[in-house]
Amino acid sequence: MDISPASLWVLSNLVLNFDPEGTYTYRINTGMPDKVTSDEEAFARIFYNVERLGVPIYHDMVLAMIIFSRGDKFACLRYISSITAQLRLALGAYFTNLHGQTIAHSVWLSHVQGFYAWGVPLFQALDGFLGMEQYLSPRDQERNIPARQRSFCKALAEHSFRRMLSEKPKDETDVRIGAELNEIAKRLRMFRQVHRTTAKTYLSRPISL
Repeated sequence: MDISPASLWVLSNLVLNFDPEGTYTYRINTGMPDKVTSDEEAFARIFYNVERLGVPIYHDMVLAMIIFSRGDKFACLRYISSITAQLRLALGAYFTNLHGQTIAHSVWLSHVQGFYAWGVPLFQALDGFLGMEQYLSPRDQERNIPARQRSFCKALAEHSFRRMLSEKPKDETDVRIGAELNEIAKRLRMFRQVHRTTAKTYLSRPISL
């Protein structure tokens, strides 16, 4: 993916502002103290790592839908179980790195926050896959989410089979698939709750720079 046009890239997809080697490319707080620039990169890298670890999840979501449509529920269950396990790793990249020791409370509100989390594709895709209402309003999606990403999430939502299983499970495999999907939804809700709590903690701290 070409990220050479700096103005277009920084405005359209800050969360993936990294080159193929994982180097942070375009900085926002240029000319600021090292504490600000390093914490800016640390915050961006959290969500970059969430996406990097989420690549197998995208793969398994698509394959689970294809396999389910073909009636191979045992194979579908394997893909769903894999999503559950991979999501634990992806969320761990957030839970273990967003705290005061890696990103100072004193610079987050004034220089770091507001650039990244809404545009994280993985969580929007999981909403669609699970048949959940999109977390962002239609207006916020249009303002913050690229068009192709919105189309992808819409396609996932159109092919979601979770409600079908929860309403009329036909056998034990259906029940197990439904339970795995519910666990994924539970972890997604937990992430958002923790994210809101963490944000409140940062918002309550004084700005020192």
